[in-house]
Amino acid sequence: MYNILIVDDSRFDRIIIRDMIEEIGYNVIGEAENGKEAINMYFKIYPDIVFMNLIMPVMDGLEAMKFILENDPEAKIIVTSSYSEKNTLKKLY
Repeated sequence: MYNILIVDDSRFDRIIIRDMIEEIGYNVIGEAENGKEAINMYFKIYPDIVFMNLIMPVMDGLEAMKFILENDPEAKIIVTSSYSEKNTLKKLY
């Protein structure tokens, strides 16, 4: 069973993702509202998988992913994003 961290500034989106994850039998062990919270939580709970939104206040998901992956290259991060953020995702390459 996987332990999941959900990162999204939208409470509604976090609830939707949580419901889907729990419905298939995985554990949501944490939620964060921005990239800074995500980093702090990640290195406290070391989830198996992170669901990360890209556009968030304080620190965006791209910055948070970069920091997490630089410090834990084995981290598994799934990007949750709307189509309008597609160009932002290209910055990863």
